[in-house]
Amino acid sequence: MPQLITLKVDRIDDMGGGVRRLSLCDPDRWRLPAVRPGAHIEVHIPDVGTRVYSLCGDPAVENQWQIAVKRSETSRGGSVWLHEQLTEGAIVYSSFPRTGFRIVESATRHIMIAGGIGITPFLSMAHVLERLGLDWQLHVLHRGPMDIVQDYKGWIDHGRLRTYDTSTGRRPNLSDILAQPDASVAAYCCGPQSMIDAFQEQTMAWPQDHAQIEYFLPPKLAPAANARPYTVELKKSGVTAEVGSGESLLKALLRIGKKVDSSCEGGICGVCELAWLQGDPVHRDLILSPDRRMTHLLSCVSGCASERLVIDL
Repeated sequence: MPQLITLKVDRIDDMGGGVRRLSLCDPDRWRLPAVRPGAHIEVHIPDVGTRVYSLCGDPAVENQWQIAVKRSETSRGGSVWLHEQLTEGAIVYSSFPRTGFRIVESATRHIMIAGGIGITPFLSMAHVLERLGLDWQLHVLHRGPMDIVQDYKGWIDHGRLRTYDTSTGRRPNLSDILAQPDASVAAYCCGPQSMIDAFQEQTMAWPQDHAQIEYFLPPKLAPAANARPYTVELKKSGVTAEVGSGESLLKALLRIGKKVDSSCEGGICGVCELAWLQGDPVHRDLILSPDRRMTHLLSCVSGCASERLVIDL
């Protein structure tokens, strides 16, 4: 179990459109750990598990974190609990901030494209880009009310933040927003799979790492080609378990009673990351860098091409 931070719900704002913004602070008002723009936290929800939410407040505010959560009709319990059970003054527990969605520091112009609640990581990025005096724009495609943007009227007035209600108007072409690839420009996208697919198509010719993606729903993975059973060994205890063909390492570990935190179970959040020591893991996640994969894997989607895999548990 990773080290957790105790937080108090300082304020709850209902933002319309099924979105609730939670302002979190230390119970004794101490300064919180530093936050990088684009970071997220893993909130531990009773009887549900871990759920990942982007921090959407200004990273310069040291005594408060903010998350904005849209209630989902297909919720696995996280958004429903945050909307129906949580009250001001309540205590919640979260991980330390984790940053997988980073500002490209070499770029001087930044284009951010969000679908609905996918706006959340970009709000923290925009605060930093604005302070640095860099050229940036945030484009938000949504259906129906998007009241959360009204807190940023100054950005709207200056053309920094642009919204497109696709329920009443035309959906903009990403090609018009992104234009031609340029080494001085970085583009970022967070939204539904259809938006991400279109973004990836438009940025295929962009410089490496200048087109960044964050998923808020894991894409459906096709069955792993040539999946095979293998044995996993837990190095610290010597316990072994058989992992079935097509079974995830995470499910096998849970089956033998080993507690492993998880959230998306689709290879996009990093909560279930484990260190591996021996073997030939098959990586199917969407977030780990090639260097990170040399020592770590995401147990929710990884397989193994060797007969045995030793992990640091």
